[in-house]
Amino acid sequence: MVILTIGLFIILGYILFLFGPEISFIFGFGILAGGLFRGLYLLNEIHKRLSESDRQTLEAKPATKNENI
Repeated sequence: MVILTIGLFIILGYILFLFGPEISFIFGFGILAGGLFRGLYLLNEIHKRLSESDRQTLEAKPATKNENI
């Protein structure tokens, strides 16, 4: 999977190089900004899930008597 991704980005780099500086800058900035926003979105989702699981584990559970002793 990693090799496929590297290969696709190499091909994308060559294609952007052929377009010229203005169009390449616009596409490159769009890819970079999209990746950053996607990363922030995923970090936010991870934070929500971890906070939710922390709340569940921190709730007090009623004490029960162990009948097996």
